[in-house]
Amino acid sequence: MIQYLVDECVEKYMKMFGLCTCEQCREDVKALALNNLMPKYVVMPRYQISPRMSMYEGRHHSEVTAQILRACKTVMDNPRHDADGEN
Repeated sequence: MIQYLVDECVEKYMKMFGLCTCEQCREDVKALALNNLMPKYVVMPRYQISPRMSMYEGRHHSEVTAQILRACKTVMDNPRHDADGEN
């Protein structure tokens, strides 16, 4: 569930930071954020994911946001692509 929340929010915060949104930077931000969040594994039918997301989002939104922002700062300071935004 946490991965879904990160996926849902990552681009919004990257754009807020003015961070490059190339695939390399996006994946780096997601990886850094997820590595600093406690996993929340849930097994359920696909049709139940959407209703459960709002519950998890309410509980973990600030934690997810904080880790995405921290990851954005790290990637901004240490991008892993060349100056053109290419890998």
